[in-house]
Amino acid sequence: MKTARLVISIVAVAALVPLTASAALAAPPANDKPVGAIAMSLGDTVNQDTTQATTGTLDAKLNQNCGAPFTNASVWYTYTPSQNGSFILDMSQSDYSGGFMIFAGHPSLRTLQACGPTTLGLDGVAGTTYYFMVFSDTDVNGGNLVLSLQQGPPPPHIKVTVNPTGTAYANGNARVGGTVKCKNAQFVDIEGQMTQIWKRVKIVAFFGKVLPSTVCDGQAHAWTKVVTSDNGLYAAGDATVNLDTLACGEIDCTEVLTSATTTLHEAPGSPAASTAVSPRSGNSAACWSSSPGSAIRTSSCWMGGRLSS
Repeated sequence: MKTARLVISIVAVAALVPLTASAALAAPPANDKPVGAIAMSLGDTVNQDTTQATTGTLDAKLNQNCGAPFTNASVWYTYTPSQNGSFILDMSQSDYSGGFMIFAGHPSLRTLQACGPTTLGLDGVAGTTYYFMVFSDTDVNGGNLVLSLQQGPPPPHIKVTVNPTGTAYANGNARVGGTVKCKNAQFVDIEGQMTQIWKRVKIVAFFGKVLPSTVCDGQAHAWTKVVTSDNGLYAAGDATVNLDTLACGEIDCTEVLTSATTTLHEAPGSPAASTAVSPRSGNSAACWSSSPGSAIRTSSCWMGGRLSS
């Protein structure tokens, strides 16, 4: 009888062992919630298996202003910069698709600063603790997360000039131009207005010019634009040109205002053809959501920028 009881006890213990091991394997990681967030320093790269991480009502609430398709397998990290400056989060080396939400202080809708897929940057303020929510943006529940935190690039530097002379064509169009010199920018958007007074009439035209990142090599490059007014014809004489130029890099944008007088000279021969005015450009990729700032730009994203400046 004693032998039978012993056999039964051994069988019962053996049956419990795999259940206990399975439960241990299924436990979510310590940083599954904000309270367990792991601190990072600038220059760190971490590897984590996030296949057992979870998502829940908090993730869904925080996602209201981002609109990510999924917030699966979310894990949390923090970073407290010792000085002001930009930083970049990158998970492109992970074996699953994902993204970030960045919060200044305790995570909430109010403290959300930025969100976006794969790579995301932000201007950090010294002494502020930033919480990073890192998650899968597909139905795949995590994988091997490779997360790096690096220093961001310097803000764009730009200088724009207007040529002292321009051209007035026989059809009433005018050509204006100048130079642009910039560094650390992915694109430059020049939005302009040219005004000429004829007797008591103010002849006005608005124009736009988008320049690629190739012009931002630290050297001066020429820009030119043919403009057409809706309320009159340009002619030889002085005109005022006002420019609002925006140069945007990976994280920051720099805005420069320029005002100058250009003297139009008559051009004999064929009139110039007018070109369409381009709107203020930005990140045109399909995103989860939009934001008034800039951040990392990707060819396919669900956000791409800061929510507050």
